[in-house]
Amino acid sequence: MKLICSMLTVLSVPLLADGFVETLRIQGTLMCGQVPLANVTVQLIERDPGYFYQLASTVSDSKGYFEIEGWNEESAMVEPFIHIKHTCGLEDDKSEPLCMKIYPSLDYVVQPLQNLNSVYDVGILNLEAQYQDLANC
Repeated sequence: MKLICSMLTVLSVPLLADGFVETLRIQGTLMCGQVPLANVTVQLIERDPGYFYQLASTVSDSKGYFEIEGWNEESAMVEPFIHIKHTCGLEDDKSEPLCMKIYPSLDYVVQPLQNLNSVYDVGILNLEAQYQDLANC
């Protein structure tokens, strides 16, 4: 039994080295006008043909800053994006939140240990602005 487990471990290492695991790290700061947006949910999602699945989730800190990292065991990330759910610019707290999607460059999708400093920085996003891919959740 130990021999079988050892063989499976040895055989699985080349799969990881050949890029079957990929990571994506994204950071940025969320603002509503001049006010940092704290406690805003940011999800890293991957869209494969026919379905979506969440790779990671986080919330922005008191300064509006977030950093999120996710990984995938497939041969390639098909279409990763971050999903930001917020209430900036809404008239009252009872309104349905707004959702925004940001699609990072696939150049930032890397194999583990390939480029540990590879971070897609969205910069400062003022969610008070009217973005093209903005809709009610």
